[in-house]
Amino acid sequence: MLSWPKFCIIFTGLVLLYFKVLIIIHNPLIIGDGHTRLDHANSIIVSELNRAWLPFLQMHIWVFYKLGLPFWAFKLIPVFYFFIATVFLGLLVHRIINKDPQGLIFTIFSMVCFAFQPGVDFVSTSIYQESIEMAFFYILLYKGILDLKKSWFVFTITLLSLITRDTFFVYLLVLTILNYKKILADKQLFSVFMCCWAVPVVWYATDLIGTSIVLKHYPALPWMLRNISDPSNAKLFNINNLLASFQFNRIYFLIFTLILGFFFIKRFGEDLKSKNSSHVDDHFKIFSLLSLGIVYFIYMYFDIWQATFANPRIAMPLVPHLFIWMAIFFKETNQCPRLLKIILRICLVTALLYMSYPGIFNLKTQYMDTAYVHDIGELRKQFFHKLRVCFITQNEWESQKFFLGPALYMEREYIQPQEAHDFAKDNVVIAPVDVQFKNNLFLRWKDIKVKDDFFTIYVRQGQ
Repeated sequence: MLSWPKFCIIFTGLVLLYFKVLIIIHNPLIIGDGHTRLDHANSIIVSELNRAWLPFLQMHIWVFYKLGLPFWAFKLIPVFYFFIATVFLGLLVHRIINKDPQGLIFTIFSMVCFAFQPGVDFVSTSIYQESIEMAFFYILLYKGILDLKKSWFVFTITLLSLITRDTFFVYLLVLTILNYKKILADKQLFSVFMCCWAVPVVWYATDLIGTSIVLKHYPALPWMLRNISDPSNAKLFNINNLLASFQFNRIYFLIFTLILGFFFIKRFGEDLKSKNSSHVDDHFKIFSLLSLGIVYFIYMYFDIWQATFANPRIAMPLVPHLFIWMAIFFKETNQCPRLLKIILRICLVTALLYMSYPGIFNLKTQYMDTAYVHDIGELRKQFFHKLRVCFITQNEWESQKFFLGPALYMEREYIQPQEAHDFAKDNVVIAPVDVQFKNNLFLRWKDIKVKDDFFTIYVRQGQ
């Protein structure tokens, strides 16, 4: 039977899921790497230059594409995993602080803040791996991965996480280091870890060989450097990129509150071992500090985000950890004198509100007019799915963001305004209104608005 706290947590997750679905319905844009993934929707392994993405997210996209689902269904992938992440975060937070009188209220509050934290809000409605990463991270913590719980479910989720995001390679390394004696003493655990380690070994070996064949040379640093255009020119210790991402994610205040708060707890709190201590807070601290230290050392040393300065995703390995640290902090304030406890909790709540309030109060800013989607969809119906569309654009990246969704099942090509092109095979041409497109084969059909930009659709005569 479902307990009252679990019912409240799941219900809160469903409410937050509803808001995310509203966003993807009212916002057809495909952001960033998402449109690169959809542009290769017919492939399971997607590579570009010297980078290749782990395949778990792309497997979803491939299945959806083969099923012929509408493009907005693809955006349900990160939304679904966001829901899983939010629910398991709630279960984790409540497990850590469940004996506290305000435990359930704070759990629900933390779920809402998590949902509208800028980085989470961004990746939860965009086709990125981070939503899946957060979901698997919280599931594994809840199911006792830090205690090396033996379970086929945990083993399966671990393997899936290792083909989702290479951050889990670091987590696997840290778990191996912290538990090497236990692993070596237990044949079953040893076999499980060998299976897990086979995933990154095989992946990087395959990537290394594939890169050497495609680029005709071996990449200098293949491990976790898939976003570098030229690893040999990577800057050392580029901390500005990291700090700018932290600023976008509004996590400075929360980090400062946690550091200062734990100092006061250590200085003025009673040195008591909580009777309600869980496997999460027992082992999480050292695991989190060590794994985040390795991840961000690699980020800064090799500057792997050099192509996208201040990308909000840079902070995404840290954000899920912060919400567990937040729960541990809330619980450990019980060790403090009453006045200090109240002050520390007020500071924590304030930091969470500061981090999340822009997303909570600006939901409608993500909505946009979707009429152009229906116009392009109508063209697809008229041409019986045999539609070839040519986009005249000076920025292919922007055009894919606007049009890849509604044009997903059409043949697509992109040309520059002054580029010579034979339109003999094209049924439709879409160009900005300020581009003078003249071709006797095409008639001007309709002007459309996409956000603040205007475009004209031209249709081949007689069709």
